Amino acid sequence: MAIRAFVTWSRKEAYYTQSGWRGTLAKEGGGVLTNQAIHTLDLMRYLDGEIAAIQGHIVNDHLQGIIEVEDTACALLRYQSGITGVFYATTAYADDAPVLLELACEREVLRLEGARLYRLSGNQIELLCRGEEKAPGKAYWGSSNARLIDAFYRALAPGGKPFPIGVWEGTRASRLLFSLYAQNGLDYEAIHLDEAIL
Repeated sequence: MAIRAFVTWSRKEAYYTQSGWRGTLAKEGGGVLTNQAIHTLDLMRYLDGEIAAIQGHIVNDHLQGIIEVEDTACALLRYQSGITGVFYATTAYADDAPVLLELACEREVLRLEGARLYRLSGNQIELLCRGEEKAPGKAYWGSSNARLIDAFYRALAPGGKPFPIGVWEGTRASRLLFSLYAQNGLDYEAIHLDEAIL
């Protein structure tokens, strides 16, 4: 078994320069890993279990001299179960493509591309389900953010179910992210993050 995921989006110079905070270490804290692809990396961990080791590279190839953070990241994940995963994310693509996540199992492959789930078996491709056509927000985000926000507000309502993702769950993805940053020479303890955002 194996898993792979690709986040290939487009972020031009104006996206960063007009915000006053995006693309800076002090205010955003990171680039494509922190802002765009953290949820996909976390989903890889959630689907296949705990990750024993992660090794990878981050680089700013696209907007050198404009942003201080990475625009591209790639990683090899080794799960405690023994399977491997491949992760790639960039904001240097020419378009905002749907996120692709694929599980290669013993007899077939399951591929989630945007809101569509496919099963690949031999030369056969079968559409298993199609998500919401008109999800709130941008189409390439999918509908997960809206569902998560809805679950949060329902948890706050009297008699609501507990929110499924707590602080400790969120730290698991953060540990992966910080490990990649440390491997690439970014020491978070040495960065003085803007206290207004903490």
